[in-house]
Amino acid sequence: METEKPQLVTNEQLFLAKVERLEQEIESLRAQNISLRKNLDTKITQGEQLSQVNHRLQTEILDRQQTETALRLLLERLSSEKNDLEIILDTTTSHSDTIEALLYDRALSLAREVTIDGLTQIANRRAFDQRLSGAENSWESQDETMVIRANSIRKSNFSRLAIEAEAGGGLVLGKICKIGRDFCW
Repeated sequence: METEKPQLVTNEQLFLAKVERLEQEIESLRAQNISLRKNLDTKITQGEQLSQVNHRLQTEILDRQQTETALRLLLERLSSEKNDLEIILDTTTSHSDTIEALLYDRALSLAREVTIDGLTQIANRRAFDQRLSGAENSWESQDETMVIRANSIRKSNFSRLAIEAEAGGGLVLGKICKIGRDFCW
């Protein structure tokens, strides 16, 4: 029995050593389990946060796509309106040019009508005065006596010729007045 005692002690020591090692291993596994649970909780929290961020990003992407579509439609509409306004501007410009030309022609026609006697259809005193004042400007530089003569012609002769042409209706006088009209034009 004595031999059995040392062997028992050895088996018992081995058993105790093995139990102690297993207890240490259990403690180590418990520590790892706690650490893994903390890591798992952290990862779950991060996953939830990532899921929330992903959801917000998806919502933002949809909002931006809708905004982009709305802006594209607005740009197309504004571009169409711009083209329409350019057509209106071209039409208005063309129309105003035409109206301006018509008004200019009418103004010239009225200017001519103002200088022609309605009854005799020959140049009137106003036309004679206009032509004479144009001639006076060129004569002033040449000789002042010509200006004085032009004024006396203006005041007496043309008026007399026009009155005689209207009153008498003579052919010669009418021709002289026509020459005066041609001179004034």
